[in-house]
Amino acid sequence: MADETDDVVRRARELAFGPGWGRIHKRALEATAADIAEIVQRDPVVLLPSQPIAWNGGADTVRVVVGSRQRTDWKSSRFVAVDAELDPQQRVNRFALTYVSYTKATGILVLAITPSGRKGLTGVTRVNVLRADTTELKMKQALEGALGMATRGDVVASLWNRAAAPALLPAARPEYLPPGRGLNDGQQVALSAMTSPGGFFVWGPPGTGKTTVITSAVVDAVRHQRSVLITSHTHVAVDNVLLGVVNDNEAYGLGVVTEGRAIRVGTDESKIHPTVVGHDFLMVDKCAARITRVEHRRAEIEAAIRENLAHPDRAREAEIKDEFDARTHDLSALLRAIDASASFEDLRRMQRELAELTAQARDAGEAHQARYDEYLMVRGAFERLQALDADLARADRDHAERSAALDTARQQHAACRTSTAMAESMLRTRELDLQSGWIRAVPWIRRAREAAREEALRAVHRSTLEESVSSREVGHAERLVGGALRVCHGLRQERVALAGLAQREAETAREVQVAADASFACQARRETVRQAAAGLKGEVGDPGAHLVLMTEASDDGSLDLAEQYRRTVARVALLDDDLDALKAQRTALTEEFAKTKTELIHTAGIVACTLSTLASNAALRSRRFDVVIVDEAASATAANVIYAGSRANRTLAIVGDFLQNAPINEIDDPRTQEATDLAVWRAGDVFELAGITDRTSADNHPRCVALSVQYRYPPIIADVVNEFCYDGLLESGAQRDIGNDTVVTFIDTSHIANRSLTRIGGSWSCEATARIAKELASRHAGAGFITPYAPQARLVERLARQRGLELPAGTAHKFQGQEYPTVIFDLMQDDKPRWVAAADLTGGKRANSAAKLLNVALTRTKEQIFILGDWNFVRSCDAPGMRAIAALEHHAHFRSERP
Repeated sequence: MADETDDVVRRARELAFGPGWGRIHKRALEATAADIAEIVQRDPVVLLPSQPIAWNGGADTVRVVVGSRQRTDWKSSRFVAVDAELDPQQRVNRFALTYVSYTKATGILVLAITPSGRKGLTGVTRVNVLRADTTELKMKQALEGALGMATRGDVVASLWNRAAAPALLPAARPEYLPPGRGLNDGQQVALSAMTSPGGFFVWGPPGTGKTTVITSAVVDAVRHQRSVLITSHTHVAVDNVLLGVVNDNEAYGLGVVTEGRAIRVGTDESKIHPTVVGHDFLMVDKCAARITRVEHRRAEIEAAIRENLAHPDRAREAEIKDEFDARTHDLSALLRAIDASASFEDLRRMQRELAELTAQARDAGEAHQARYDEYLMVRGAFERLQALDADLARADRDHAERSAALDTARQQHAACRTSTAMAESMLRTRELDLQSGWIRAVPWIRRAREAAREEALRAVHRSTLEESVSSREVGHAERLVGGALRVCHGLRQERVALAGLAQREAETAREVQVAADASFACQARRETVRQAAAGLKGEVGDPGAHLVLMTEASDDGSLDLAEQYRRTVARVALLDDDLDALKAQRTALTEEFAKTKTELIHTAGIVACTLSTLASNAALRSRRFDVVIVDEAASATAANVIYAGSRANRTLAIVGDFLQNAPINEIDDPRTQEATDLAVWRAGDVFELAGITDRTSADNHPRCVALSVQYRYPPIIADVVNEFCYDGLLESGAQRDIGNDTVVTFIDTSHIANRSLTRIGGSWSCEATARIAKELASRHAGAGFITPYAPQARLVERLARQRGLELPAGTAHKFQGQEYPTVIFDLMQDDKPRWVAAADLTGGKRANSAAKLLNVALTRTKEQIFILGDWNFVRSCDAPGMRAIAALEHHAHFRSERP
């Protein structure tokens, strides 16, 4: 229950504030991954010749005229052959062909058929040859990689936020635009959206001046020091905007387009507008070339390389070889003899040097030994000095101890002398007592005094003995102290003597190393010379034989010619060194040029490129912009637009018309709910993902601004597309007065007998209407031909070319963003329900795409349009698109005629 509540809350929040960048990013990645998986499974192929090739079942090869196509790696491509009557998109119908050769001069590609392929095509008389097309897969893989690195998309997520209408900043009107070119009110609001922070949709139906608004937004961004990215899925849309900026810059002196400030990034210049390609610095390659002067510098290098390769010495080397072919002497043998002669002199020089080196090695060895012996002596002194310090410390301690013992002995001796003196004094006292008469007269006293005298005498004797002993001890101690003192003195004298010698220990060690190095170097050089001499001796061989050969060669001039050859080869070797240096300069110049291109992409204020280039160019992947403007966004896959939007830091403008061509993205019918949900992200446009699918939803979306005044096509065309597409949105602005001129001419093909459609693979063509289109084009210069089917476009283009006419022909997807004074639109409609006849925006997928195709085709014209089809069928058809055309029947600017 809690999970269900959380899910409801999440959905409600998404409805109000949008799904958030994390979810948008995840779905875009999932959609791209699903596209990649389906492309790999489908293995798309592209038709090589426009017409089937006659097939001889017994032939081993097939020849295909492909012309001098640029940038095609034929050798590494995969090829298949398919029965012209079968669908080439079905893999079961394909049989492998292998590359044999391609001749650019003739434009002929030769392919071999495998035995299994020959068997599978048994009975077939015509085949289509196709090449595996990896372009789409590579673009999707590049997009997946780019999306994977896109981490910032808050501006993208704001497109889904319906919580509140964002406040648009009032954009200054482009004051530089003259009267008559100023922005109308709707365009001014759109300009505000393109210059305000956040993400905005700008719905721009055909002819409503969205390119003018985008141009003004780009100028505004540059004037506010903001970087801006102009991108779209078509080169036409990108170049229209860029040229609009360039033209306004030149016309009004805006100063926004300067070298390095505005660049166009693209690799295939054949798809880029000629004016952009021809501009002095718009193309990033040309701009980098101007900055680095790469063409001039490369020309200098290439000229130097050509001069090097054409140097006379290179030809002279071959000439001398040719001359020797006509002589009796062999050049190689003579060169060996010359080399041997020179080597013999070298050998004798080496032998002399070897003798000198032997003596030097001996002297160096002796010098090293002498230094080493000296080092051993000094080292011994150093080690003795280290031991002497310890001995001296012990001697000092011994002297101190003996001096202390002497002091003690002297103190004891002094005490003994004092004791002796006291004993002698006592003895004298006792003797004086005995001399007294009264003591002698009293016997017992006399005996006592005599005993005391004897005791005093013994005390004197003991003290005298002890004094004698202590005197000897003092003398012994004095001798010991003297000996210790002499030892200390001797050690100190020895230390002084050794100290000077020991100080040379490090210096002597260095001298030993120097002597050792000198000895080793001398011995090494000696060994090198010895080995070289031994080798040279083997090469020289018999000097006498060489001398005989050289003498004979000298007589007929062969020796001089051989010497010339040696000198020439030496000069050619120098030429080769110079050539390597020149090639290194060329490589460095290429690297400098590439680095400059990258710097331009990283720093230019205005960058224009297609969505596929944006995702695949490494330098662009790492670039962010203040403002990102995506034009014709409704015709691009949502994942591409989302990635482009993730490059925006401040402003994101999604410009386009969701009622024109939808993204081309073939997907299988979904079989699960998850696949169904993901299908919208894969095949739908970004407007649809944000809930914008018609006029009502556009009006109600707070971040959608609509342009409603069209200036391109006559009002009758606006009335038609208003009827089945725009729900009355379009108004027609001031235009030239067309009076009673016919604008819409319906060429009724209902009476033509051979108007049936021919199946071409999975598509259609019609020879009859193609010839009508060719005739119309011959009478109306500057016309464009539009049809639902690519084979029909190729057929009309071929017929026009055969007639000497330049007639752009293609499907509606090719012509979106372009306009022509006259449009020839082939409905490819006979008396049966065909694709365009189903035109209905409220119908299924097929009917919806038909309505958008019809919308694009009708709105390409600036003056008039010829519609080819079955008028009876159109009038009877109930689809909104056909009803809108049929409703013109009585219009003043409409007429129907038969060819």
